[in-house]
Amino acid sequence: NAEYMGVAVKMSKVDRKLRPIYDSLDSRNYKIAIKQCNALLNKHPHSAIVKVLKAVALERSDKKDEALQLCDEVKAMQPTDDAVLNTMLVVYKCTGKLDHATETFETAWNLLPDSEDLGNGVFHCYVRELNYAKQQQTAMKLYKKFEKENYLFWVVESLVLQTKGQGPSRLLELAEMLLTKAVRPEKKISSQVLVTYINILKQQQKFQQITELLTLYGDAFHVPSDRLKQMAETRMAMKQWSSAMSLYQQLLEEYVRDDMVFYRGYFDAVFSLFEEHKVDWSSLNVSDIDNHANSFNSEPIQQLNRQLSELTVNNSNPARLLGYSLHLMIKWSMAEKEDKRNARRGPFIGHMEFLKRLITRGCVFDPIEHGGLIPLLIQYFDLFGERSAFFSDIRPYLLLLPESKRRSLCDTLMSTNLARNMHDNFRNKTSMLRRDLSLHKLQKFSGQYSLRRLDAASRLFDDYVHSLALDKEREITERKSGDELALLAAHLLLEESHATGNNQFLVEACLVLEYGLTQSPHNFQFKLLISKIYALLGSFYPSWQWFTSMSIKHIQLETLSYLALPHAIECCHFEEASHICRELLRFHEEHDRDMPDMIIQSFKHLSLLKVGEMVDFLEKMRKAHFRAVSAVELWHLSLLSKDMSVGELFTFLEENRTEISRLSDQPEWVSTLHQHQDRNALDCWDAVDDSPIKSLTNSTPEDSPPRLQLKALVVRMLADSIERDQLDELQRGLADMRTLLELVGVVDMSTVSAVEVSSDYQPPVLPFEDFYWRFAFLMFETAYRIGRTVQIVQTQAVNDSEEAKREAAEALEESDRVYGWSHVHRLLNVLTYMMKEMASQAVMVDATTEPSSNSTQNQFVVSRESFRKLSSFLIGPVSWMCLLLQVWTKAIPAAKKHKAAEATIESPLVSVRAALKTLLTSVSQSLTQVIEHVKTGVNPNCNLVVPLRDDDIHVAHFKKPENYATVLDVTSRLQNGYRTSLNRVMDIAQKKTLTVRNISFKL
Repeated sequence: NAEYMGVAVKMSKVDRKLRPIYDSLDSRNYKIAIKQCNALLNKHPHSAIVKVLKAVALERSDKKDEALQLCDEVKAMQPTDDAVLNTMLVVYKCTGKLDHATETFETAWNLLPDSEDLGNGVFHCYVRELNYAKQQQTAMKLYKKFEKENYLFWVVESLVLQTKGQGPSRLLELAEMLLTKAVRPEKKISSQVLVTYINILKQQQKFQQITELLTLYGDAFHVPSDRLKQMAETRMAMKQWSSAMSLYQQLLEEYVRDDMVFYRGYFDAVFSLFEEHKVDWSSLNVSDIDNHANSFNSEPIQQLNRQLSELTVNNSNPARLLGYSLHLMIKWSMAEKEDKRNARRGPFIGHMEFLKRLITRGCVFDPIEHGGLIPLLIQYFDLFGERSAFFSDIRPYLLLLPESKRRSLCDTLMSTNLARNMHDNFRNKTSMLRRDLSLHKLQKFSGQYSLRRLDAASRLFDDYVHSLALDKEREITERKSGDELALLAAHLLLEESHATGNNQFLVEACLVLEYGLTQSPHNFQFKLLISKIYALLGSFYPSWQWFTSMSIKHIQLETLSYLALPHAIECCHFEEASHICRELLRFHEEHDRDMPDMIIQSFKHLSLLKVGEMVDFLEKMRKAHFRAVSAVELWHLSLLSKDMSVGELFTFLEENRTEISRLSDQPEWVSTLHQHQDRNALDCWDAVDDSPIKSLTNSTPEDSPPRLQLKALVVRMLADSIERDQLDELQRGLADMRTLLELVGVVDMSTVSAVEVSSDYQPPVLPFEDFYWRFAFLMFETAYRIGRTVQIVQTQAVNDSEEAKREAAEALEESDRVYGWSHVHRLLNVLTYMMKEMASQAVMVDATTEPSSNSTQNQFVVSRESFRKLSSFLIGPVSWMCLLLQVWTKAIPAAKKHKAAEATIESPLVSVRAALKTLLTSVSQSLTQVIEHVKTGVNPNCNLVVPLRDDDIHVAHFKKPENYATVLDVTSRLQNGYRTSLNRVMDIAQKKTLTVRNISFKL
């Protein structure tokens, strides 16, 4: 196996016996492989290859420490054999010990300096570490020793990587000098090397040299348009607008008429020319520009190209140059209209883009045709209305029209479409359906359904059902032609729910999508939307079923997991939430391990441009925002789900301390995290960005860097609260938390610590999130004061001398003066009250004794908001206090053992003990209250959801008796989802109750 063997090994007596080990590793029988290695090591105890093969088997068996120990033993033997080194590399990569692999290869190369393979191995190790300076030095050694040109290019690329994001530098000058030696007219060079050379010159703004380079070596490009594109971009950088226009025009005329990059480049050159001369756009009229465009029609194109350099703002009417550009758009569009079957969209979109730039700059246009944009949109619908990309193509240009114009355009297109269908005698049903779909999207975008959503939803779904007859021959894995009709109906029902606050419309949207999935079971748009709607209803189990049915994996974990993780947490499905986090973090670990190997392959094949792209991508993925979110959430969920001892919790937090500290202590680093979430995952045909459907994927305040930092800070402060020597860090954390809470505006921090000391103090009515973070701050403030007092007792009262008693008394008096120790038990009383308040707010369901209209069973009310509050209550205060109470109950008896200052410390310790007992009682009562409420909902005889009646259903299709089964199916899914969440809460609350009782016994 290449992964383990690396290179062929001479078949000695020992080597022949290695084959069974390789076979066991290949078949993943790691226990057998370990036994085989042990047997061979008994006969050959100093065999390096057997030891590293055993290390591989141990690492695959999740015994990383033993594997590393074996590899370190072999490393001390200073091996030089490729098979041994490459097998060790496998272990070091999987355990994240890349520096050990680098040291091993460096030692081997020092022992065999003439080995080119070992030199390459050292270079590859530095690539894995992204150590660009060492890469450069190693590549230079290889070039000087073996005089191969590919090593010179490795040096150049390593220099470029060191200057990423910078301007001109001496490193770039060195890279340019090296390339000047390598790139000579008599030698053939690759396009990769040429573009790398051009990019180096661009960073130094040496545009004239780029022009000369392209003239000499332009043949290196396999595609001729690539050379012209580079020349056009260079002219743009040199602000030679007319020349850039000519080049982009040549690209569009002779090569790619359908490439919007070239259209935008052409327009950038045109409008940059005007902006350079500060043209008054309000003095220009679109009609005058149109007239100039018509004047060019009688002139030969060769003459027009010669005149282009003369059409400048200084010596010509600006409208004439714009008219020339408009003439080109019209000419190219007319050419496409002559062959409707093979018409390309680029010229028409380019024409619309040109008009958009005129209109947005304030150019005067006729209000009826909106500067010619409306006739162009009508023309575009005539040619491309049945294409799926039609709406996405014209959406940016529809935004230029006022709502009245959009509606007028819809009416015109509907009349045109009807006339066309009548002319064709309604023969091509599929084409008609696609054009109707485009019109429905336009109507949705124009707001024509806003006043009659329910009727429109019912009609659209009926059209969808009728359209299914057109796709009887399609494979089950294909999307149906009319699937977007069902999506439109679901969108309208979602909007109606948002407008009225009535969740029954969400249930109807589930009916529509469930039916759609019976016809198109692989339509991911159906699955994404129904997953979100079930989650909005607070029933996460069916949401999770549909989400997992999409088999999301690899990079999709990074871009789409945000659609499920928050709902899993807020609906108390902590196991599913942990699964999402672990899968995402596993993907990132594998990516971090495997991507450097892809970069190495790019170096080997001199794909220098790919090297830069892959390095950028690797660095972005290492700083992915959702990766950090998953890590933080997993820490919180681990504290909740695992009933750890204090020692286990300390080990858990210590293992993650580096990452926790980076997220909690480095706001600059957190602010540079990259958002990779796909916010356009759901199809949307709305004109506004805050529509109900768009809000399902939009970012929320919870996604902000300060919120992420706050959650990481809580974990770090929990770790600091466990360690007695980290009180200074805990005090600094309190200051950081105060700053962050003020930054996000959640809590009025001026009122948090300023509490009344009377026992009957009642906190003000607060939002739930305010309670949550107020509790966190006061809890850590209390942890600091208890820890500080215990520290004073333990450090001062260590003997029976009178001096020790006096020092202890003075220290406690100082603690009381500075840290308010005398108020700690009163603060704990306030915390107790707050926990009761949060528990009462977090009541998940309300059972009533009134029978429902169609049943004698108890009615049960469930809401997503109540799930969210209870989830926060369990993950936050309950989880935190179960941890800290274990610490405090151990610390206080330990402090009391110091009898020297017993009289001095007895009073504060007794007060703290009483306060802790009160707090334990409060936590226990809160959990008991939750359990009692949940018991009612878990009862199988209790209805959590009442099926919709005929009068409640607005989509006519589901009023038919033969289709009512779908209504019952959705009702059952919702009820099972609620009951599953209630069972999860019951399980966690019971476990935490036992934890609290055990702590009480110890106290």
